[in-house]
Amino acid sequence: MHCQDPITVLSVGDIMLGEGIQRLRRGVRTAWTGKKVEQLLGHLSPLFKASDLCFGNLECMLGPLRPANLLSQIYIGDPAHLPGLRGLGFTHLSLANNHILEQGLATAQATKSLVASAGITPCCGPNPTRSFLGGLAVDLFAFNLIHDTPHFGFYRHEITQADLDAIQNSDAQVKIISVHWGHEYSQYPSPEQVELAHRLAEAGASLVLGHHPHVVQGIEAYGGAIIAYSLGNFVFDMNWSEETRSSMILQTETRGGKTRVVELRHLRQDDIFVPQPLPALPDARILDDPLRFYRQPDGAYVKYRDQRLKRSRLRAIVYLLKNFHRVHSKTWQVLISKRLPTLRTGQSPTSATL
Repeated sequence: MHCQDPITVLSVGDIMLGEGIQRLRRGVRTAWTGKKVEQLLGHLSPLFKASDLCFGNLECMLGPLRPANLLSQIYIGDPAHLPGLRGLGFTHLSLANNHILEQGLATAQATKSLVASAGITPCCGPNPTRSFLGGLAVDLFAFNLIHDTPHFGFYRHEITQADLDAIQNSDAQVKIISVHWGHEYSQYPSPEQVELAHRLAEAGASLVLGHHPHVVQGIEAYGGAIIAYSLGNFVFDMNWSEETRSSMILQTETRGGKTRVVELRHLRQDDIFVPQPLPALPDARILDDPLRFYRQPDGAYVKYRDQRLKRSRLRAIVYLLKNFHRVHSKTWQVLISKRLPTLRTGQSPTSATL
């Protein structure tokens, strides 16, 4: 029997407090040094305070920098911002993603401990993470389906029938599924993502929250659930295109086993990577579509996916070249060192590259 009291959930996309390869000493960590989250994100506080649970995907590790090794500085955020995120309203952060283990299991475990110490629930493994809101049970299942690094059991790296059964058998009033999946820079979910999302909803999920593509994808109501295929970059140093600057804040309400959208806000990051609410973007048609399926013949999605990836990486390189005077002198060295093994083996570069 479902409790009739509503539970409101606010969800954002990727949160990266460190710096990517192309933004070494020019990215989020540098731009936010000496600034408080209250200063940076305080304008969003009314949205966060209006929700019972606030969720995001923490797409980085946390800890001190090691200046002697530039590669060790990639995707390392400042843990000093965690209390501010908690003060803003964040209650849960997923650590099940393809960057959390880039510098080993010990760093990932340290990040998990730092998040928990700040009063935020880290979600990675084992599933589910159970929380109680006013006596009502909420289960959050976190999965990472992007396998750039060995998982070491830190998170669930696949979704099997056993996982679907666990979701179905959960007695929680609200079941939230966080999935790191899909293809970078593709504005459509793949047919496989749509099929899996529907299976999750059919298993009893209240809310399916996708991340990893770094751009906004569609939102769908399906079988009493809300599915957000990708909420985009909430905070990330990918400011070379409008698509990678953009994200959405999704507020939902679950009552009696049914979830509905309460509010959907479009955001655009400014030049110091702070998300600013927008009434509409120039490409608002793309964001305002209730769902963007790729409506082309079977097999065409793969070609579209590859074209989007190449186009976005080219944009990033062009942006770097145009802003050469503002790029750290070691960035090119790091980029080349990351790509050399790829050139030797002929394999595709991982998502850590441009």
